[in-house]
This record gives sequence, C-alpha cells and structure tokens, in this order.
Amino acid sequence: MKTFSEAVQYMYSTIPQTQKTKFPAQLGLVRVKRIMELLGNPQNKLSIIHIAGTSGKGSTATFVSALLTAHGKKTALHVKPHFIDIRERLQINGQMIAKHSFVTVLQTVRNALIHLETDRYGSATYFEILVAMAYQWFYEKRVDYAVIETGLGGLFDGTNVINNSDTVILITPIGLDHTAILGTTTTEIALQKAGILHNKNITFSSDQYQRVQKIFIEAAKKKHATLTFITKGQNYKNVRVTRTGTHFLYKHGGIFIPYVLGTIGTYQAQNASIALACIEYVSKRDGWPLSIKQTQLTLSKTTIPGRFETIVYKNKLLILDSAHNPQKVRAFIHTLEKIYPQKITYCLAIKNDKNSHAMLAYFLAGAEHIVLTEFAFETVDMPLISSPADKLYDHIPNAYKPLVHVEPDQKKALEKAVALSSGIVVVTGSMYLLAAIKALFLKKRRNYL
Repeated sequence: MKTFSEAVQYMYSTIPQTQKTKFPAQLGLVRVKRIMELLGNPQNKLSIIHIAGTSGKGSTATFVSALLTAHGKKTALHVKPHFIDIRERLQINGQMIAKHSFVTVLQTVRNALIHLETDRYGSATYFEILVAMAYQWFYEKRVDYAVIETGLGGLFDGTNVINNSDTVILITPIGLDHTAILGTTTTEIALQKAGILHNKNITFSSDQYQRVQKIFIEAAKKKHATLTFITKGQNYKNVRVTRTGTHFLYKHGGIFIPYVLGTIGTYQAQNASIALACIEYVSKRDGWPLSIKQTQLTLSKTTIPGRFETIVYKNKLLILDSAHNPQKVRAFIHTLEKIYPQKITYCLAIKNDKNSHAMLAYFLAGAEHIVLTEFAFETVDMPLISSPADKLYDHIPNAYKPLVHVEPDQKKALEKAVALSSGIVVVTGSMYLLAAIKALFLKKRRNYL
C-alpha cells in the first residue's frame, strides 16, 4: 500500500456488511482496546476533550477545536462522518491530514493489526481503524489537545478507550436517535451516553430533560466525576438569530459578555456555551490565559459544514443542513422560521432507520413544496440507504400530497426543487444527502475550472 488511493480502497474493504459486525457493542470496544494496546496506548498520552450526545456533537467539537487553536494550542480534531474526503476525520489546527501521512499512519495501524488475535476479537472495522489512526497520528504529532467526537452512543463506542482522569467530558443534548441500538427511551440512551464518564473526569453537560439529568448525576457520582450543567439563563441568555449569525450573552466570571456566532441557529448558542465552559476550565487547569476578545473573534468566524450552510444557486438561496432526527429538525425549523418566515421548498432524503413520520410532519407544516429523493452509500462506516422516496410519499397526508413530489435521482431532485421554489430551497434530512449534493457542486466547480 503506497498511494492514498490504495489506502482508501483498503478502508472500503473493512466496511462491515452484517448487522452484527456493524454494531459489535462490547466486542467492538474490547477489540479497539486491544488494537490500542498493540499501538502502545497513544490515546492515554493525550490531553483529550471527549464529546457525546444526540445533537450538537460535531458543532461543539468544532467550536472547542477552533477556540483552542486560536489560543495557540496545537489542536487535533476527530469527527464523523465526513462529507467529501475521508481525511476530514483527522485534522490538526483545522487542516486535514496530508494524503501521504494518511497512508503512513494507516500502515502503522495495519502493522499492529497483524498481531490482532482475530479468532478472539474479530476483524477491525472501518470506524475502529479510523479511531486508532486518529489517536496514533495525534500522539505522533504531539498535539496539545485532542478533541474527539464519539461515533455512536458512548459506553461501547470505539472512541471510549481513554484511561486518563484529565480527560474533559462534554455531553450535548440527548434525544431519540439510533433507537434500535441505543434504546427506545431518552433514559436508556442517556445511560449509553454516560458511558464515556470515567474516574474523576471533569464533565460539562448541556441542559437536559430532568430524567436525563438524573442519569448523568448518578453516573458522575459512581465515577467520582465533577458534573456541571450549562443552562440557559444561568450561563447564557438573550439568544437571537439573524440572517448573518447567532447573538447571545455568555457569563464569564459573573459578567455576561456578548457573542455573535458565524453559524446560524438558536441551538448553536447552546453548543458554543458548553464549548466556552470547557475552554474556561482547561485554560485555568493548564495555566494559560484566556482572551475574551479572541474567543469572540474566533466564534464569529467559525463556520461548520452542513449546518445552516448557504449557497446561492440559479438566483435561489440554498440552505444545506444536516438535521437528521426529529429533535434536530424541530430545532432547525424553529430557527428557519425566525429568519425566513415565508414558505420553504425542501429537497429531502431520510435514512431508512429514522423516524421519518415525525420529521416529515415538521417539514410539511411550512412547506411551499417538498421534493423527496434518495441516497445509497457503500463507502462510509457502513452501507447506508435512505427510505424509498415513494414509500415516504405514501405516508404523506392527502391534504399535503399536491405539494410533494418524488424524484429518486438527487441531481434531478435538486433541480426540480430549485425550479419550484419562489426563493429558498432547503436541502436536509440526512448528512448523506448533503454529502451527495456537496459532491455535485464540487464536480460542477471542477468542470467550470
């Protein structure tokens, strides 16, 4: 394996194909622990901020990474999934790993995998290998901090192999998602997410449902961890959104300081606030000065791919947002209606394991038109497929059916939505639909150049 292309093809060969290998639960975690042992446990030599939750993990991770980088700290970031390039998952100071470095680090991990007792542990999967690569590369580069987003859940997640009491834990809002794997209630899901708390970890959580708070408080007690909830009114307030950003006040040392985020969404104030709480703690613990002016400037310039991302196309405003569960859709539409009160045309695809009925209900309420489309991916963590567009259409109430159109082809669906729209098109429902649409725009740009 000498080229990046060969490395990517190898990674494709490790994508799990069966339900048992897609979600190996405890066996997967034990396997990653063994892989990390074979690598010398680089994860335990890093200063880590570990992030779990149902909504806002990626945004919070991006905020934390940007703030640390802006204060001169060499900061690693591991997020999932990626939109275009697998290397998006391994970043330092906002820059993806170089292709040649990706090959080198992957070969290091493969050399370790030679000694993995597959008869006992099974074969390493795509996600597990990327996790191992992230920890290995971040250690090799001697980063000051590594910001790690969990993949799925927490307790049995492949990233949950850190044995370091200095790890800072962040938990974003908990809701219903991946219910077939994590549980069908928020309390069951919270128990899974709380699994990333370990002995004496400092933990910050967004405000949660009361029943979820109880789960986290109990988990923190068992692990002798310090848990702080970052709540609206107490830690941040006066949240409002405009077409250019999100405004709010955050309490630094008893004084509320104004912030304007470069990202749009009332929920982004919540994500930024937990990131700010983390940075305040880490700067005090590690003895470096926190600049309020720098935090304000950094957050005003930080944008997040696929989160209220805007593109002007054929004189229409396209908004790309990765809302992919009812909790996220509700929050997204709440913001959308505040700044764009007119009817909206949607281009939608929804993954086949999501609560599509609840999601569609939110979209239909303010829709000018909806174009239902599809996606299928075989080159990410696991084979992924959307609900068939015609099946989604069958569940649309008759009163709304004149507004809804079926077009399985993504490119044609986007063009149809643009043609139908009176001004604004929202592409949403799945991160994987966004990945496909962003790839189309990238191809257009390359053809133009």
